[in-house]
Amino acid sequence: MAYCTTTDVQTLLAPVGFSIGQTDPSTGTVDEPSTTTIGVIIIPDADQIIDGSLRGCYAVPITNSTDLQQIRLISMRLSASMCAEYLFGDRADPDVNTVLLTHRDRAMERLDLIRKGVIKLNTARLSFVDDGVHGLFTRGVTENYEAQVEIDKEF
Repeated sequence: MAYCTTTDVQTLLAPVGFSIGQTDPSTGTVDEPSTTTIGVIIIPDADQIIDGSLRGCYAVPITNSTDLQQIRLISMRLSASMCAEYLFGDRADPDVNTVLLTHRDRAMERLDLIRKGVIKLNTARLSFVDDGVHGLFTRGVTENYEAQVEIDKEF
């Protein structure tokens, strides 16, 4: 199950003038990625980055509906930046590159905060029990609530 959709990705690309399947003015051909490429390659790549980042502390893939809202935004940001990179490489306007790098940076910052436990997910959290065996337990989002609210305002 993908954390976001091609429509989600297009939502982030549209404000900076990108369109999926956009025609390259220099060649007159339709640039990749197509919606198929985005759905089959780009979004799964972004989702693997997310799962790989969280695998050490949470059971992945994330399935809790509340957590999926946060993870969806991360996947959207990563996918949009990867898509634009795929579309334009280094041909994008510097201001557009800044916007897309900001998407990537914010997504990676959010993942780092989740991994460090500053932002808590409801998803089963992996923990080492006293005998060194992996165990699962559920963590709520009530701890560090104020810190999470401040972070959410920035995201």
